[in-house]
Amino acid sequence: DSVIDFKNVSLPIKSIQIAEVTIYGFASPVYFKGDTLIYAADSFKVKPNAVVEDLLKKLPGIKVDSKGKIFAQGEQVDKVLVDGDEFFGKDPAVATKNLPANSVESVQVYDKKVESSSDESKETEKVMNLKLKENSKKGYFGKIGGATDFNKFFEEQLLFNRFKGKQKISVFSLGSNTL
Repeated sequence: DSVIDFKNVSLPIKSIQIAEVTIYGFASPVYFKGDTLIYAADSFKVKPNAVVEDLLKKLPGIKVDSKGKIFAQGEQVDKVLVDGDEFFGKDPAVATKNLPANSVESVQVYDKKVESSSDESKETEKVMNLKLKENSKKGYFGKIGGATDFNKFFEEQLLFNRFKGKQKISVFSLGSNTL
C-alpha cells in the first residue's frame, strides 16, 4: 500500500529506425466456425497438378473411396458445392476430379436441413463447400470420347465446360448408332 515517487527520470536519447516489421501468424489448419468444420487448404501439401480429390484424401476426417464417394466424419457427403453453388450438376466427381487443388482456399463441411426429400428418414444432409481463391474463379475443362468398328457400331461424346465467376457454360453432345 505504499507509493514510490521517482520524480523525474531522464533517459538518454537513442533511437533506431526500423525499416520493416514482419509478423507471422500461424492459424490452425482445421477449425470450427459455428457448426461448420473448416479446413485451410494451403495447410495441406499436395503434389503439383493435383486435383481437389487428392487434397481431400489429405484432410483428417475425410475419406475418398475408389469410386469417388466422399465421407466426412464417417458419413457420406451428399452434396459438393463450389462457392455455395452446384458445379455443373449434382455429381460431386465433376468438381473433385476437374478443379485443381491449388485453386481451393478452404473446404467447409456442415450439415444442412433437408427441405423436401423422398427419403423422410433423413432430416439433414452432409454438405461440402469448396471455397475458391479469387484468382481461381475462371477456367474450363472437357472430355472427348469416340468409338467405332467402321461397320455398324458408332458412338461419340463431347463435353465442354467453362466457368468465370458466377457464369457457367456447358456444352454436351452424345451420339450412338448400333445396327
